[in-house]
Amino acid sequence: MWGVNMKLITESAAYLDEFLELVYPSNIKCICCDGELENKADSSICEYCKSKIKFEPSWSNLHVESEYFRGLVKILTVAEYSSTIRKLIYKFKYNSQTYIARELANIMAAFLEVEKLSFDMVIPVPLFVAKKRKRGFNQAELLAKYLSKQIKTQCANDVVARTKDTATMHRLTKQQRRENVRGVFDVTDPTPILFKNILLVDDIYTTGATIKECSEMLLNAGAEKVTAIAFARSVLE
Repeated sequence: MWGVNMKLITESAAYLDEFLELVYPSNIKCICCDGELENKADSSICEYCKSKIKFEPSWSNLHVESEYFRGLVKILTVAEYSSTIRKLIYKFKYNSQTYIARELANIMAAFLEVEKLSFDMVIPVPLFVAKKRKRGFNQAELLAKYLSKQIKTQCANDVVARTKDTATMHRLTKQQRRENVRGVFDVTDPTPILFKNILLVDDIYTTGATIKECSEMLLNAGAEKVTAIAFARSVLE
């Protein structure tokens, strides 16, 4: 029965991808402004919107301490959190334009390829179950799904769970963000991540409080290494 269910889930996901490509074909309309793209566009962002986005890889380091690990977790971000990116991510997260995840993941994968990095498993930062139910999806999970396909690596959505709801982060100070996410994650099953090199995925990186907490959970549970990637990097005002 489990094998049949998994087959149905896999087939449904494949059909969904085909449907999204049919309804929202790549490189036809700009995902930022919805304007028509030029023929043979190399991405789904028009030249005008590209001029408003600063795409460049940027590495940040988080000091992480766990029972079995003490050192740095590196975070790669690919774009600055400009007004254009803010509007784009808002469309993705709050207007249910989930096809945007495919395009963002393609960009993230291209930067990973340049960095020549490889991983054993891709894991998204989890969303609290009630919040995921209300929104209908977890944005980091969708990014991880498409990213894992691009880099041909297994994606595991159910390894880390968010056990508590938390306040919205954008109005919190750096210290408040740390307190907000402390103890809210749990590794549901450590077996798949033992001695694995993990890529942790999120949409926005600001202070690193969420990624730090998730990374410590994974390393405590037996992961060998954690690297994180987020599409945009924001500066706490």
